[in-house]
Amino acid sequence: MTDLELNTPLAKAILDAAREMNESVKEQVENAQPGGVKAYVFGGAAVHIYTNVRGSADIDVEHDAAGMVDFSDVVVTYEDDSGSELLLAVDGTFNSTLGPLHEDYTDRAVELFVESSEPLWVYLVSAVDIAISKLDRFAEVDQNDIIALAKANRFTKPEFKRLAEEAINYHVGDSGKVSSQLKQILSKIK
Repeated sequence: MTDLELNTPLAKAILDAAREMNESVKEQVENAQPGGVKAYVFGGAAVHIYTNVRGSADIDVEHDAAGMVDFSDVVVTYEDDSGSELLLAVDGTFNSTLGPLHEDYTDRAVELFVESSEPLWVYLVSAVDIAISKLDRFAEVDQNDIIALAKANRFTKPEFKRLAEEAINYHVGDSGKVSSQLKQILSKIK
């Protein structure tokens, strides 16, 4: 974890939110076992931790305790570098199945908040998998995120291309559109 951007105010707030999510698991799951719930951070929060190029007002989190645990009440207040007070909330509506995602993304995830005795273990989705997940919506912010992750050397262009093509093969959406957008973004990264 030493090469992650964890000392920014936003990154510290993300870690605080992970601790609050852990407390929520303790409250909501009777006899919760260590590591019994796993959560994966996507979106702008993940991009920030990898690159420190942008902020986010929410944390896109997927977890494996759907129906058992609700994180929608987790909100953290923090001060940014200019001293402004900001809110960071867990997005209770996030759904990773809406865009392309490689089936092995959990294998590449990086530990973010994993304490052996705690019931919630939080992982940061790998940079390449974050980039793949942004190929469907493909708004300007998504394209900028993919480019920022590539510029930060968080993945190689061949790795991104290979894993994205694999993910597109079983994506339930418009694979032609996503393939075209992959080709477009590959032309913009080195």
